[in-house]
Amino acid sequence: MRFTRICVLLGVVVLAMFLWWQDARGLSRRRAGLEAAAAGLLPLKARIAEALRAAEEERLERDVFRDRARRDTLQVAAIHERSHTPTAEDPWRQPPKVLPHWDPESPFIWIAKDTLAAVPVTPFERDGSLQTLLGGVLALDPETEAGLNRALSGLVGELRRAESERVVLRTDPVDLLGAITGEQITIEIGAPGSEVAQLRAAFEEQVRAGLGASRAALVLHWGAHWLDRTFDAGPDNSRVYTVVRLADGTFRLGMRSRHGGMSATGQGSFDDYLPEHLRGWFAPLRDGGRAPDPEAASYQP
Repeated sequence: MRFTRICVLLGVVVLAMFLWWQDARGLSRRRAGLEAAAAGLLPLKARIAEALRAAEEERLERDVFRDRARRDTLQVAAIHERSHTPTAEDPWRQPPKVLPHWDPESPFIWIAKDTLAAVPVTPFERDGSLQTLLGGVLALDPETEAGLNRALSGLVGELRRAESERVVLRTDPVDLLGAITGEQITIEIGAPGSEVAQLRAAFEEQVRAGLGASRAALVLHWGAHWLDRTFDAGPDNSRVYTVVRLADGTFRLGMRSRHGGMSATGQGSFDDYLPEHLRGWFAPLRDGGRAPDPEAASYQP
């Protein structure tokens, strides 16, 4: 009887030691796996830190460029105000007999308006406001120009908000970039409704109201292509955007519409290739892989 108890006790001890050994072995494997995973994350963290640093440097450079451009614009306007005010003694106050006319000594150039209309100009910024310095060419006073820009950019803002409501996240395969492997996000902007044509009509009416018939005709002539693309009310005008972030940190971007398509390749930020009101949809490929957030992707004026 005593021998049996001893055998049972020894069996329990051996079994306990075996189970402990198995658990310790599994724990060691899990620890080794975690250490390997942590080591694998280090290059990714380094790339993320480098991308954030590059994005911040790019933002600072854009700020410096914008400030410099604004300062240069103000300086040009001041020079224009001082030197381009004709006096009674100026020989160029009277138009020449033949147009166009270039006088090296004159701060002005005489040119017929129909010739000016043939010059290729895009009169509107992306937000709908008039291009910088165009107000001076059209002899607009600053108050009128500022009021017109507020009205035009407000209408384009309404257009972007309506467009944002038609965005759908695509989960099916979309072949815009060929066979590449990486983290991919694709969105489609559905065909517009009647509001686009209404907004275009309101935009053109604001141009006429702010500039008068003569100047408005010139600006709308210059901006015909921009208006057609920006306020495209065609029933088949859906657009698809896709971005792929590759394992090496580079990106591939593609866009397709009824007008054609485009693609881009680069490192770091791809924001400059996307309309501002659509960038939020692609934030997961920019800052860490979160699922698309509809709130983050909504239009922000």
